[in-house]
Amino acid sequence: GGSRFYAAQAGTGPNNVVMSKREDEGKPTVTIKDPGTYHNSDFIISANASDDFDHTAGWLLIPDPPGSEPYQQGILHADFLYKPSSSGTWLDWPGGARIHDAPWNKSFPGATIAEGKYDFQVSVKDTALKRGDDEHLGVIIDRTPPNVDLQISEPDGDNGWYRSQPSLGPIVSAADPNMPNASGVKNTYYKFDDAADWTIYSEPFE
Repeated sequence: GGSRFYAAQAGTGPNNVVMSKREDEGKPTVTIKDPGTYHNSDFIISANASDDFDHTAGWLLIPDPPGSEPYQQGILHADFLYKPSSSGTWLDWPGGARIHDAPWNKSFPGATIAEGKYDFQVSVKDTALKRGDDEHLGVIIDRTPPNVDLQISEPDGDNGWYRSQPSLGPIVSAADPNMPNASGVKNTYYKFDDAADWTIYSEPFE
């Protein structure tokens, strides 16, 4: 069997009435919403959590300690943990791991925490103190811009002008210095002189 629970009507008189009674044998369920793979600023880790015992009454007696709050979807509290993907030790969330009320989400300091790959865990307890966990792995924090290199031979005319096709280039290359724990290079752009718009560099210049 599980832990026995009672949802009771509160009062100071002699006629307090037990409203419901049941055995809680199931773990709560929790699912972390996909936050996306790459981030360069603060972002939200959010979870859905519920338990099959979601009775709410004026008082709900639990093993330790007695409580008087309404339990959203049967959940007592949620703990948010994180770790670098290369580590085996879960760490408390910056600013505190535990929240007691829905919505079950916390902001992660992607703008200031060390760059790299991170894993996340949300652990919830129901009112029988049974625990359910979910993990989301491999979120990358990358704030460092990629390096861009332009190779081209010296001008053969005056004042920086070319009278003929350069003997070398122009050759454009770009790389993300944080590899392998980096977002990589999505696109490289160029524009001529005072053009208003940038163009995606997709093939060598002729």
